[in-house]
Amino acid sequence: MSVYSVNKHDVLLMVLSVFLPPITVWVRRGFFSRDFLLNLLLFVLFFFPAIFHAAYVIYETSEERQSGYESVPAQEDGSEPQQPRNGDFNVDLEAQGTLPRYEEVVDASAAKPHGDNKVQN
Repeated sequence: MSVYSVNKHDVLLMVLSVFLPPITVWVRRGFFSRDFLLNLLLFVLFFFPAIFHAAYVIYETSEERQSGYESVPAQEDGSEPQQPRNGDFNVDLEAQGTLPRYEEVVDASAAKPHGDNKVQN
């Protein structure tokens, strides 16, 4: 199964971005967003960089990329791979045993008088 990172709406916006890049960025990011204002400035001053920036914004905000699909091979038994999706921060690293415990990192002999050596701002 092929999974593409853009869909037909993205392609239509990319075609429109050749003629009016700020409009396509406005559709994806909103009127007073940093990307829109940057693209408007690029459009007024340079034009061609505005097209590339609009294509980048369209690609990054694609629904296909946000759904988290990745083209990773299936496991040997035919089941789906157990890798976290791209940008998925809802992974419990402690349950996987990849993070050390606080007691393993902190040297108790070097503790400050109040008994804690965490960084305080």
